[in-house]
Amino acid sequence: MVGGRYKGVNQKPPARGIQGYNWVMSDQGEHRPRRWLQFRLRWLFVLCTLCAAWLGWQAQQALDQRRALRMVVRVRGTYEFEDAPPSTAQAIVSKLFGRMGTHEVAAIYLQGTTVTDAELGLLAGLKSPRRLSLVSTAVGDASLTALARLHSLECLDLRFTQISTEAVEALRHALPDTRIYRWNDTD
Repeated sequence: MVGGRYKGVNQKPPARGIQGYNWVMSDQGEHRPRRWLQFRLRWLFVLCTLCAAWLGWQAQQALDQRRALRMVVRVRGTYEFEDAPPSTAQAIVSKLFGRMGTHEVAAIYLQGTTVTDAELGLLAGLKSPRRLSLVSTAVGDASLTALARLHSLECLDLRFTQISTEAVEALRHALPDTRIYRWNDTD
């Protein structure tokens, strides 16, 4: 040892190693310390790629939700957000994209508005609305595909719409956990 440190190929390392290092043999027969926290550049790239993919997915969901809520405001409807506090990930994304794009929508009220079947297709961009009211609107059977994609609905009010009875039955089959109200229903 020279100056209290391990140097040279012919000298053996101390039995316990040097504070926090384990000794390993290299391909040339040299002893060198192994670092516990050692990352390769490719793993850093993989980690950055995964974070970017997650952020891009969150951004797309926020954009879809903003489009749907802007449509609701444009046709003079209203909406409500969930009362539950956001998770840590939602709080981070909320700072980036705003509340309108990140908080979960609890209810959408479009009764008496001028919403069309094509505009209802934008509602598929919502994460989990529980209630949707389409009372006294001009929506018809063409909106069935958009409504069938809202699996999180608990209550759907279709009173005084132009949706046929056959379409309502098909919708009840597609959304079995949803209570669907029609003008001729007694429940």
